[in-house]
Amino acid sequence: MNRNRLSGQLGRSIVLLLSIAAVSLGVTVAIAVRNGVEHQYDELLETVGENLIRVSTRRSSEQEQFTAERVEELRDMQGISGVCGITPGQSGMGIEFFGTTANYAEMLHLPIARGRYFEEGELGVGVLTHEGAERLFTGDPIGKTRWLIFTEVEIIGVLAPEATRDWIGTAHADVLISLAAYIEHWEHEGSPNVQQVAREQAQPFAQVWVRIDPEHVEKGLASIEAFVDGGAGIDSISSLYDFTFRVRRQVSGLYSWTALAILLVGAVNVLAITSGMVAQRASGIGIARAVGASRWRSTASVLGPLLLHGGVGILVGGAGAWMLAPALSRMLAIPLRFSALHVAGAGAILAVYVLSGLVPALRAGRISPLRAIRAVGGGDEHPLRGLGVLTTASVIVGISAVVFVAALGDSLRDFFWSQYAHAPANVVAVVGGSAMRAGVDRPE
Repeated sequence: MNRNRLSGQLGRSIVLLLSIAAVSLGVTVAIAVRNGVEHQYDELLETVGENLIRVSTRRSSEQEQFTAERVEELRDMQGISGVCGITPGQSGMGIEFFGTTANYAEMLHLPIARGRYFEEGELGVGVLTHEGAERLFTGDPIGKTRWLIFTEVEIIGVLAPEATRDWIGTAHADVLISLAAYIEHWEHEGSPNVQQVAREQAQPFAQVWVRIDPEHVEKGLASIEAFVDGGAGIDSISSLYDFTFRVRRQVSGLYSWTALAILLVGAVNVLAITSGMVAQRASGIGIARAVGASRWRSTASVLGPLLLHGGVGILVGGAGAWMLAPALSRMLAIPLRFSALHVAGAGAILAVYVLSGLVPALRAGRISPLRAIRAVGGGDEHPLRGLGVLTTASVIVGISAVVFVAALGDSLRDFFWSQYAHAPANVVAVVGGSAMRAGVDRPE
């Protein structure tokens, strides 16, 4: 009987330890995924610059869009450190182009073929549609140039076929060219009349990228508002990147909710296992009460092992998450990052488990010596007796949650790459928003 009782205590201790370790693993991974996504976001904004503003005209008529002269005026306004890129609102020969920004693909940790801020004096850069690339080039067009209207454009990426782009809601595309080259074309196009027409019409621009002086942000925003005069939309770079990160934040949120569900499952496990332990030790606790042990000492005799199991389980789960981090990072394309937030998470797990075990622990302090003496010779002999249906059900739910998250993670990844299934490997464009495209290599 004593051997069976010891086996029962050992079995419950192992189950309790594994339960806490599993929850610790899930919570640690969820926090690390969340940290990784936000770190990618912050790192990208830090690289590109938080004070970058996109100004887009709401007017359809080219004559009412931004003119070259007005853009030059904007460059000299208070709080403006420079106009970083110009997106003309036109395309040539029916071929659509997209502009690009720097370091765009870094958020997905994908090797970028070409993609950077466009600088004054360089060739124009653009991203072709898949259909346009097939019409204009044979083979890989990345790095090749094409004459567009009046300037050479270097191809830095190709979009997926139109059928797989529909879900993005892309209706048009642009190309970034040098403002100086744009003006120079019209000023050297022939007679002074042409030059005068160019200056009067000041050739329209659909979008302007503006960098605000970080030391005079309010003045910069005021200058932009005065520049658009209600005729344009203003977007910060962060609002545009919010779009690109929406799927990753959804995945991060999914892991967080799953971790909370597993934590709830673990709390049920602790309640059931601790109740079983108290039931098995009822006679010992009652006899201790009979010889002078206080109620709080009886309660502490239950909470003490729970705290020990909780601490060890949290460490085991955290170590497991640390070891699995490289593999999970590759699978999710998100770097798992560990921070002080994990310490708070560990404290929350321990607090939940202490609260879960508090009810049976307080019940242990109320066991009467008379009841314990009557129970001597009985006790629970089966090592798993006392776990009950709740424990079994919670284990099933926990395993199902892990399998569900793993399967959904694969599904999300497969869905993402299925959007580019028909595009050649080295001419895929990562989609992020208007005038934000870059050619990348698809992972193996």
